Amino acid sequence: MKCKKKMHSNNKRGKKENHMKKFLKHFLKFFKNKTNIILSVVIVVLTITMLFYETQKEGFNEDEMFSYGSSNYKYDNLYQPYGPADGMNTVIFKYVLDGNWFANIVYCLFHSDVFYYLWDVEEDTNPIWKTKEDAMEYLTIQPEDIFDFAPVIWNQSRDVHPPLFYILVHIVSSFFLGQFSKYIIFIINIVFYILTCIYIFKIFKLYKKEKLGIVAVLLYGLSIGAISTVMFQRMYMMMTFFVLWYTYICIKIVRHGMIKKLMTELSIATILGFLTQYYFCLFAAVIFAILFIHLKGKRKTWIWENVKLAILGVAIFPACIYHIFFSYRGITRLQENYFERLKFYVEEMFREFSINSTIGYILLGVIAILLIIYFIKLGKNKRTSEYAILAFPVIIYYLIISKTAPYLEQRYILPTLPLIVIGVVLLASYYISKISKKKIRLAVNVIAIFAIIILQTYGLITKEPDYLYKGYKKYIELAKEYQDYQFVYVGINGYNHIKNMPEFAIYKESLILNETQLELLKERDIEDTFIVGIKLYLNVDEVLKEVLEYTGTNNYELVLEGRARGFDANYYLVSKNL
Repeated sequence: MKCKKKMHSNNKRGKKENHMKKFLKHFLKFFKNKTNIILSVVIVVLTITMLFYETQKEGFNEDEMFSYGSSNYKYDNLYQPYGPADGMNTVIFKYVLDGNWFANIVYCLFHSDVFYYLWDVEEDTNPIWKTKEDAMEYLTIQPEDIFDFAPVIWNQSRDVHPPLFYILVHIVSSFFLGQFSKYIIFIINIVFYILTCIYIFKIFKLYKKEKLGIVAVLLYGLSIGAISTVMFQRMYMMMTFFVLWYTYICIKIVRHGMIKKLMTELSIATILGFLTQYYFCLFAAVIFAILFIHLKGKRKTWIWENVKLAILGVAIFPACIYHIFFSYRGITRLQENYFERLKFYVEEMFREFSINSTIGYILLGVIAILLIIYFIKLGKNKRTSEYAILAFPVIIYYLIISKTAPYLEQRYILPTLPLIVIGVVLLASYYISKISKKKIRLAVNVIAIFAIIILQTYGLITKEPDYLYKGYKKYIELAKEYQDYQFVYVGINGYNHIKNMPEFAIYKESLILNETQLELLKERDIEDTFIVGIKLYLNVDEVLKEVLEYTGTNNYELVLEGRARGFDANYYLVSKNL
């Protein structure tokens, strides 16, 4: 027996040594290639650049705060002004999850009158004082909730987005137990940013253009758009990577066919992309159509493989059916002013690369002409399908989101930026390679590289990425100065109030009101001295007058005239004894 154990131990040690040798062999092989070394240095520099900008981020918008709350709060996906949960969740907790939840579900199905309690709850919910502990509980993971994914999936079922991003936020937050930090989602974003840069390079490697791949990584990686994608604490950096990974796999399918390894990769990329953001499906649908045309003799197999993936996606997250087809963000909610919206998204794309709109339209026209000529010359071959995969999904995506995107915001175009860079760089290199004279070709290459350097430098010097919310630091400093006081927030308390979560987590207590609820101040125990913040989109003087009247005070002092982007509000120290 001892002999067998010894042999087994030796076998395990031998396997470990073999794995280590293989790893070292691959590691040394990777760094023997100068291009790989340059790529590694570039990615390190880009990561440091992103970290620098993250240190500059001072505030969050409401969707970014929602990212934390929906991932970490077990009672609701929103921070309610009146209690831990809204009416729907109150009903679920009281009638379904208490005791034998399966029996309770059956009971509720046959006693639907129970759910009328929901409306009573909603009618009787008036804002109450919420403590700083309440706010921290919304933003962070508590010890008993570590790796508890059921509330995350339930929260997202009630939202309009799939759950994968939120599950990752929950996982990373579990390592920051009870602490809120902007670096939680930054960690997620920077990982997918690095992967995106790697796959930009890998696509160029398919065409044996590694040096151009480095240029493309820099062009994308240092763009204002890429920095904004990392700064934005939502799922768009993840989606960007999955779109690019899916594109890379499909180009390889064009070359090698539907071999098992590629189809397994495609399945993983498809499901993960779908569970990250539903707009991923737009890219997948267009590429599916291109490959359907390309895979002549295997079209039935191609259709069946994708049908299986669609069924699997729905089985994993059934709420997607409601989200995609029936929610207020569903495909039937089409927008008006189509051409104005298309113009907005195109000009936003120019802005992400620090290009003036006039110059941008000229470049767009030139690229369109060169692209048409290129496809005409290319004719019918494998490369036609490959370049169609790189070009057409982006074009069609812009045409569709201009009709379907719920808001005019640049977040929706962020996942297209790497593909735009890849397409433009490949197209430019093709036409430059056609220049017969070597000296002229070299000169054009040098000019192009310098143009990219100048463009990126200009963008970094003259512009700031979005989602930094500079100026919000003053609000935090004020909250820390008056952290032992009550805070009355007056704005729109349906959803937008959660952008002020960092303040609610500092003040002793917060009462979140809208302008129609100010009379509640007569019913709430309010101390002699408190802070009131009034959003500037309200009639500030009238609101302040009502606050003084309902609290029986007549002394106030303006302590902060807020002008931070997205946080415009005046803050007053109100007291009976100033």
